[in-house]
Amino acid sequence: MGPSSLSLLSALAITSGSLPDAGAAAATVQSYFALRTRRDQAGITAITIPTGKLTRIRFNEAGIPEFRYATWADLIPGIGRNPAILREVMHDTSVSVVGPLATVSGSFSVWIDARFAYCGANTFELVNQNGRWLIVNVTWTERTTECPGAASRPPAE
Repeated sequence: MGPSSLSLLSALAITSGSLPDAGAAAATVQSYFALRTRRDQAGITAITIPTGKLTRIRFNEAGIPEFRYATWADLIPGIGRNPAILREVMHDTSVSVVGPLATVSGSFSVWIDARFAYCGANTFELVNQNGRWLIVNVTWTERTTECPGAASRPPAE
């Protein structure tokens, strides 16, 4: 577990469930960020449900939300083809665990090739299958204004 993992885990607000389950669910999300930075398609495939949904909500210049939907099976093949280095860091993270279901939510900042790109809020939904937390769905917003991390550099991996 690297420094990014510790910052996510130390910032957890547990709303329900046990600390070990919440920590394991949050660690799976943190693992996704690290795998995404490394463009590790096999690693991402191993921690996601291929038919799970991804919903991006981006605000256009008029402030109107534009929605884009995909599945993990749609997204993962493109990750390896993109040469850009994407670093995402969650802030103000909260985790809720109810039996085999967990949500990990918070605000986030993204840097592409060490340049700030956008920020927003995201929510990951995970299920615990056979003792492993797997990411099913993720929904996030993207904006380029009112981003607290815009002036900072991306943290080292």
